[in-house]
This record gives sequence, C-alpha cells and structure tokens, in this order.
Amino acid sequence: MTKIKKNNWIGFLLILIIWAIVHSIAGFTEKSKNTDSPKSQVETTQKTIKKSSEDLTWFAKFQCEKEIKARIPSAKVHFRQDNYINGNSYTVYGTIDGQNAFRAMVRQNFGCEIIIDQENDKFWIKDLLIE
Repeated sequence: MTKIKKNNWIGFLLILIIWAIVHSIAGFTEKSKNTDSPKSQVETTQKTIKKSSEDLTWFAKFQCEKEIKARIPSAKVHFRQDNYINGNSYTVYGTIDGQNAFRAMVRQNFGCEIIIDQENDKFWIKDLLIE
C-alpha cells in the first residue's frame, strides 16, 4: 500500500515538472515574439487606422442610405458612380425610389455630403439634399 502511494507521488511530481517545463518554454517563445521595437508596433497600428478612399466612399454611401431610409422608410436607394472626394469630405449622388402621400412610386435625385474624421473616429452628415 505504501508502495502505491509512493508511486502516485512520483507520478504527480513528474507531471508537475513536465507542466512547468512546457509553460516556461511557451512563455519564453511568447516573450521573444513581443520583442519587436515599439516603433514597428506603432507603425502597424497606424497602418490599420488609415482607410483607403474606396473604403470611406463605401462607408459614406452606407451612412447616407441609413439617413435617407430614416426619413423615407419605403425608399430604395440607387447610387451613381460619380462621387466627389475633397479631403475628408465625401459627396455621393444617386436616386431614390419611394412612395409619396398617394402611395405612388416617385423617383427623386439626391446628393449627400458626409465628413469623416479618421483621427477621432467620428463622422457626420453635413448635407443631404433630396430634389
């Protein structure tokens, strides 16, 4: 009986030693991965923050469509390909198919200007003109 208890303790100690070795190796490799210079870490985060103008045009279209549908719930929005980009100002154009008060489908043109402030992660719709 004492021999069985002694073997259990030896097995337990062996497992504990193996566990400690594995965790120390894993911790060492993780630390070596994080030894990049702070400069390179800052550069990679700055690269992910900057969006291309195509991504921001898509975002401008999405936000303008949300605003149009908030004003005209039955609206079907169609964007044209001609967009105007000036710095952080994105203007998108298109047409809206929506119902009027008599439930007739009416097509209207629109222009929507949105300002996107990437540095502060903010945006606002400056102007939405529906003709």
